[in-house]
Order: sequence, then C-alpha cells, then structure tokens
Amino acid sequence: MSEQLLEEFNAKSVNESVKKLNNDAFVRLQKLKNIPFKELPRDTRYSQQSKVLSSALEYSLLTEVRKEQFEYTRFVSSYEAVSDI
Repeated sequence: MSEQLLEEFNAKSVNESVKKLNNDAFVRLQKLKNIPFKELPRDTRYSQQSKVLSSALEYSLLTEVRKEQFEYTRFVSSYEAVSDI
C-alpha cells in the first residue's frame, strides 16, 4: 500500500468524508506496520493482519464500485489489532 496510491485516489475524490476515511485507514495501517515484532507466536498474526489490511485498503482505492470502496476502507479504518492474549 503506497502513499502515492492514496494521494492519487484523494485527488480524484471530491467527497471529503471519503478522503478522511481513506486517510484514517492509511494511518491505522501504518501504525500496525510499526508494531515492533518480537519472537512471539502473535508475530505471525500481526504480519497476516498487516497483509490483509494493506490488500483491503489497496483494493478499496482501485475498485470503481463505491459500495466496495466504502466497505473495505471502513473495515481497515475501524480495525483493532490483535491484543496480547
């Protein structure tokens, strides 16, 4: 997921709420990527989450279907990372 793709999408979008949702999703994804991984079993889960969220956000920016854009972006922007259980 690149910042350039997000900027290109936001440049084409006129809806401010969509821009905000995409920016929030991007920030959340960056925070997840910055979690320091240790030698714990949960590392695999964090890595998998990061890949899923990155793919979901990228798809939301590339798809032409508005409903899919919203659903994927909302999924990423409201996602909570796995906790230490």
